Amino acid sequence: MGMAEPGEEYMLNCTVTVVDRLIVSPVITWTKRSANNVISVPPVLMNVSNAMSSFYLRFSSLNTSDAGLYTCEASINVSQISIVARSDDTSNLPLKIPIPAVDVSRSRDSNLLAGSNLILTCDISVDPNVDTPFTVNVTWNMINQQIMSSGDNEDEIDPNVMMFADTNRVNISSVMMRSGFNEYRSTVNFTTLSSTEDSGTYTCIATIEPAPAYEYVTTSDTNHMSVELIVTDPMIGNFSISPDSFLGLETSCPDSYPYDNFTLTCTVTKPTIIIPNLVIAWTHNGTIETGTVTTTENATTTVVTNKLSFSSSTASDSGTYRCTASINSTTIMTSEERIVTIKSQSLPVSATNVTATPGTTTAAVSFIIPNIAYTPETYSVKYTGAILQTTQATSIIKMSSNNITAIHEEFMIMLTVLEEDNTYTYTVDSTNCLGTTSTAEMSFRTLPTLPVASPIDCANITFLPRNVTLAWTAPTLIDQNGTPVGYYLACMDTNGVSINGLSPTQSLTNTMFTITDVMPFTGYTCNLSFINVVGEGPSTQCTFETAQDSKYTLDIIIQFIIMSLLNF
Repeated sequence: MGMAEPGEEYMLNCTVTVVDRLIVSPVITWTKRSANNVISVPPVLMNVSNAMSSFYLRFSSLNTSDAGLYTCEASINVSQISIVARSDDTSNLPLKIPIPAVDVSRSRDSNLLAGSNLILTCDISVDPNVDTPFTVNVTWNMINQQIMSSGDNEDEIDPNVMMFADTNRVNISSVMMRSGFNEYRSTVNFTTLSSTEDSGTYTCIATIEPAPAYEYVTTSDTNHMSVELIVTDPMIGNFSISPDSFLGLETSCPDSYPYDNFTLTCTVTKPTIIIPNLVIAWTHNGTIETGTVTTTENATTTVVTNKLSFSSSTASDSGTYRCTASINSTTIMTSEERIVTIKSQSLPVSATNVTATPGTTTAAVSFIIPNIAYTPETYSVKYTGAILQTTQATSIIKMSSNNITAIHEEFMIMLTVLEEDNTYTYTVDSTNCLGTTSTAEMSFRTLPTLPVASPIDCANITFLPRNVTLAWTAPTLIDQNGTPVGYYLACMDTNGVSINGLSPTQSLTNTMFTITDVMPFTGYTCNLSFINVVGEGPSTQCTFETAQDSKYTLDIIIQFIIMSLLNF
């Protein structure tokens, strides 16, 4: 007979042939041999059909307890004589245990972090029609290689079976019964996950095996389910140092507070699910310093703080302070650090790369501070101008960075209200509590602009017929706007004819100019303007009239006498 499945409806048939004239009907019984026992099958299970002389053993739903070797017997009682006939054929009813249901779950689906705990659970459900003793066999594989627990007997472990490096870290439980009927469970407990060892695919493999005595019940097929683990190392979070850059350490200056008594605070966080401790340590110039450590935690985050306090500090307390935070265990090694530098008092360093970019009345002085000697530092420009400005002036003040470790910081200071076209000498001064460091003296010259005023008091200082000397007064010094180059002089007569064909005529820088090609007894108009290296300023007009020529006057008198005589 073929293999039957639990839960099926099933019938065994027994056919009995008797003598036609036999009045007494035979009595049919069934016996079953199973688990080394022979038992009678209750008649309630039999269904008799006289027409076919067949007697059926009917199972409405097979259980594994129904598996066995069945024998049909017929007996007739006639006149106190009992006749028993037993079938030579037996009915073998084997049953295969159904494949179990397998479900694998994780105790946490996210934050699979090294150093945290995780449990893999494999739940196995056995078909309820399996009502004979059985054993649930469960094995766990990782990446297709069986894994063993630290509780297993290492002498019996197959060399091909994978063992974890730290056997106290991973524990695989034996199969346990759950609360439900035919419900079982196996777990893999990672006390602390490892990112290097535990990432991979885990598979729970389950089979149901009958008790040895039940020879007609066979082992189920295998079922399995897998789950993927990707374990990552945790990050140390919210790492901060306060102050993150110290402003300097000194004990002799008036502004020493609060830098002579100071507290360095280092704060870091870790996920609370990470079991190994988060350790914070301070070192000063490589030597471990003992601080005050506090820890607070909630369901998600653990905050650890280490405070290092100093009072009445001295120069020996300067140097490099390093805060190191680490999570150390056999499965995880991660650390981070922050550094704060405290410098002892010293004079500022001199500014470098000093350049001045002048305008007409301004100058931009830029420079670099190579490093901060000790703060607070200030930077300024002291400058002295030529001609109109002889007293020393000080620019606006720039403050140093609050980062004591800053290097090559660039600054720019704008000098304003300067005189155009003037030379200025200047220094860049760096100042802190202990004193001032100045650069060497340097200079720049402001740019000139167009003149904004014209010459004044232009006049003819001679009254001659054929040459004229014009004299004027230069613009006031404040208005001439730059070193004078000369003057433009353009003169024309009343008919629009320029003197000597020159319009304009450039004079020298003196304030007097003689014109030698004028005509006697003629009116002229001249435009006079001041010029410098940039260009020409506004002009002023001066007008004059030349004298009559004496020869011309004598000719007129003689001509008048001749005409008079002729008329006479």
